[in-house]
Amino acid sequence: MYSTINQIPTRFKLHHQLFKPLQGDEDHGSVPTPDSPCEDAFTFEQWPLTCERNRAELLTLKSTHHLLPIPAYDLEGNLLKLSTYWRYLQGALIEIHFTLSHWGIAGVKQDVHGGEIELIRLLEPPPASSAPVQKRKLPLHLDTDDGPAKKRAVA
Repeated sequence: MYSTINQIPTRFKLHHQLFKPLQGDEDHGSVPTPDSPCEDAFTFEQWPLTCERNRAELLTLKSTHHLLPIPAYDLEGNLLKLSTYWRYLQGALIEIHFTLSHWGIAGVKQDVHGGEIELIRLLEPPPASSAPVQKRKLPLHLDTDDGPAKKRAVA
C-alpha cells in the first residue's frame, strides 16, 4: 500500500497473499473446489521450488494454510501450469486484474491505496532468446603494454 504524505503523488502497490491461514472450522485436508484456480497441480506436494531442500518446510504449512496461487492465463486464455510461469511470464507483456482499495484518513487528510492481484493474463510473449553465444576463455589479467601475441614457427 502507498499513501499521499507531504504532497507525494498518489500511488498504489499490488500484492497477493499466497498462503491463507485456515479458519477454525475448516478441514485441514480440504481440497479446493474444481472451478478454483487451485486444482490438483497447485498442491503443496506439486509446488515448484527453486531449491528442493525447502520442500519439508513448505509441507509444514499444509496443516495450517491454504495455497492460493495467482492464476495466470496464456494467449488463448488457458490456465498456465505453475511450472511454466517463469518461462511464459518473465519478460512478457501482461495484463493484471486486481481489486483496488482506498482508505481515507480524515484526521491527517491522507489517502491510502492498495490492490490485490486477482489474475494475470499474457498479452505478448517474451521476446525470443537469441542463439547461445559460444563460450571462450578470457584472460584474468590484460597487459596493455605488450603487443598482440605472436606465434613462432617451429621448424
